[in-house]
Order: sequence, then C-alpha cells, then structure tokens
Amino acid sequence: MTRAWLYGCAAFLLVASACIDTRLSLGSHSAPAMHGDDASVPDPADASIVLPNMMGGMGGMGGMGATGGMGGAPPMQEPDAGPSPVETPCEGATYDVELSCQIEEGGFGQPGGRPPESMVTSTTLTLTAHTTRQETARATAVLAFEAFGLVFAGRIEGELDCARGMFRALIVDGQASSPGAPPGPFFGQVDGLLNPTTDGLAGPWWHGPDPQAPNGCIGGWSAIRR
Repeated sequence: MTRAWLYGCAAFLLVASACIDTRLSLGSHSAPAMHGDDASVPDPADASIVLPNMMGGMGGMGGMGATGGMGGAPPMQEPDAGPSPVETPCEGATYDVELSCQIEEGGFGQPGGRPPESMVTSTTLTLTAHTTRQETARATAVLAFEAFGLVFAGRIEGELDCARGMFRALIVDGQASSPGAPPGPFFGQVDGLLNPTTDGLAGPWWHGPDPQAPNGCIGGWSAIRR
C-alpha cells in the first residue's frame, strides 16, 4: 500500500467518528425530547384537539331540522257544551201510571165476613206547565176500571210542584155503578213525591164512597215518565 492511501483511510475514520457520537441501537427509539410548552402530551379529551374521524362524521345532525319554535301553541277550542238538559216534568210531560189498593172487610158496602179484596188499574197522567206559577204543572188523568162488582169512572185532577218535589191530586166526578142500581159517587186522593234522578212519581192513594175514606180501598201508585 502506498503512504497516500493509508493517510486517506485515517482521515475517513476521523470524520466518521466525529459524526456518530452514540452507539447505534436496533431496538425501539424514543421520540425526541420536547422543550417548553411543547413538552406536554396532547389530551384526547381536549375539545381543541381535532382527532381523526374514523366514522366519517355524524352528518352534523342537520341542526335538528329547525323545528321553527314548534309552530306555536295549538288554537284554543271551545269546550263541548254536551247534550241539552232534559226538560223538567213541570215544563210538560206524560207518565204511565199504575195504581193498586185493597179494601178491608165491609168496604164499598161489601157484606161482612168476606176476605179483603184488591184491585189494580192503570192510566196516563198528563202534566202541563202552569201559566202563572213557575216550576208547577197541572196534572190530569182519566180513571176507568171495574172492581168489587162495580164500574168506576172519574178523573184525577191536581198538580206537581217541581221545586218541592211534591204531587197532590184528588179524584173528581167519580161515579161507581152496578147493574140494576143507580150510580153513586166515589171519592179519593192521590199523593206522591218526585224522584229528581229518574223523574218518577210514587206515593199512596185511596178511593171510596166516603170523602174521608173510612172504608175505602187504600194502596200505592207509581208513575214512569215516557
């Protein structure tokens, strides 16, 4: 070898040793140290850090479609008034009436020793509003029935007071007749109460040949509004 070649190799080695001051490592390498404010590691929870969007974003939600303030409150609606109230009986009504009673021994001129007898009849009661008194109605009905071997005919005349719920009427123009005998009068009274829930009427009544009914037919009656 020439002396010039030896000097060249020595110069190369000196330059190489000056550039590499650490031993090479084939293992893992640490990231170069950071100085100042750059020394902190970025926190993924920091909202200022924009992380890569691995799902392509959520489409931005479209701003909830701008509900427009929910379109305002719905317009107020008038409450349903419901069905019209039913007229009271004193404004006019019709009733189906059933009357029943029983006579004691000797009643209506029956001979003594006979067992008590009973009877049942029906009629139609009509109520008409009173022209001068409020909440009061005039009541009328026709009586026509056979009982105890007699034929009866007459009328019920009275009134219903809706404010007090009371009914009161008398039997007027009553006639009781039998074959081969002249007719004789009969009398009676019909009292009752008004049911405010059903508008029904019910109470006691009597009829007989004596105005005071000492030996008449005594019982009860009821009426259902049509």
